[in-house]
Amino acid sequence: MEDYGRYDKSKSELTLQKGVSNCGQKVDLWWLWTSIIQAIYGIQTDGLYPQVKKGCTGTWAQINRSIFYIHAQHPNVSNILSKRISNGKNSLFWLDNWLGDTPFRDKFPRLFALEMDKSCTVFDRRSHDGWKWVWRRDIRPGVELQQLQELTAAINSVVFSDALDSWLCQGLPNGLFSVSRIRKLIDASPMGCWPTHWCKVIPPNINFFIWRARLNRLPDKCSLIDKGVNLQNVLCSSCNKHGEDLTHIFFECDVASQVWTNIASWLDLVLPVW
Repeated sequence: MEDYGRYDKSKSELTLQKGVSNCGQKVDLWWLWTSIIQAIYGIQTDGLYPQVKKGCTGTWAQINRSIFYIHAQHPNVSNILSKRISNGKNSLFWLDNWLGDTPFRDKFPRLFALEMDKSCTVFDRRSHDGWKWVWRRDIRPGVELQQLQELTAAINSVVFSDALDSWLCQGLPNGLFSVSRIRKLIDASPMGCWPTHWCKVIPPNINFFIWRARLNRLPDKCSLIDKGVNLQNVLCSSCNKHGEDLTHIFFECDVASQVWTNIASWLDLVLPVW
């Protein structure tokens, strides 16, 4: 039995590693994990950003929708990303931008319409003596044949290796993908999105608390009632006068108002009118 990978980052990866070893063949673990997520959430791949089907819930579904939100708010992010081809197993032949500035889906639309497997990888289309195609019918003379000749001429110059495909990020000295580079682009965007960095002078638990409050994810009584939790009353636990929602807790409650007043007096500030 072959021990492949030796990932020690988490128990999940170790479990996945054992499962792959039991299969008796080498498999890219990240590609396998992607396939598992796609099978669970029904992800439809359409270019750079796969899309979760409507109605799917869970952590990975939320991550996927967050990617679409960032793409919609910051379209310049996707413009600087491209694929570096090595073995072609992690790059989609028609949908990924892996050769040139445009995905082949857009550059050769007639061929893409004839493709039987529109989500095929670059590796799927490779063969020992060139390229293998799976068309729903024969290529016809004219535009289709011309596009096939142009496509073949473009991809015949690609040099493959046994390494994994990787992402490239324009504007960096080495050209490699960098999370910090993407974060700077998002933070510098005029779209009005909150910064991706949390304040370092505030403890992490406070940052997390403020983030949850902004998303209205704190368990105040009104929110719990909306989620179907059976409570005897929804009145504020501090003043017992009004419904306990986030606005009341932080700004309208008598206790909160007194806290803000004391803080303002301590810092010699003038409080705004809530």
